[in-house]
Amino acid sequence: MKKPLFKLLLFCGLLVGCQKGFSQQTTDPGSILGHFEVTNVTGGITNHTNVNYRLFPAPVVDTLNVDLNTPGTMYMAIDVLDASNVVLLTWSPTSANNSYLQAFDVSGFGAGTYHVNIKDSSSVLNTIVFTKP
Repeated sequence: MKKPLFKLLLFCGLLVGCQKGFSQQTTDPGSILGHFEVTNVTGGITNHTNVNYRLFPAPVVDTLNVDLNTPGTMYMAIDVLDASNVVLLTWSPTSANNSYLQAFDVSGFGAGTYHVNIKDSSSVLNTIVFTKP
């Protein structure tokens, strides 16, 4: 009985450890921190790019700052949406970069849950949730 249980636990651990994509961490009480992975296949070669993000301050009151960083140059745009997925604010860079810091005026937003979509030129790469008190 112990051996099958051990194998099941090992499998579950591997399954959780091998998941790609979103990982949200909060080690700074004044920020929402985390990272996600972007996978691109070019010419049969798979490239993985780690994107670190920080939304601050937390809680968001008047201004939402979105800080994105990658090891290499990458185009990323930002949409801020309400809980019904209506786009309230949007921003796109003039050129690709490896670091972005964009401030959004959210002083007119009511209390509630909002989403930040990080996008490339064709799709949403990741969604980050924040709450405005």
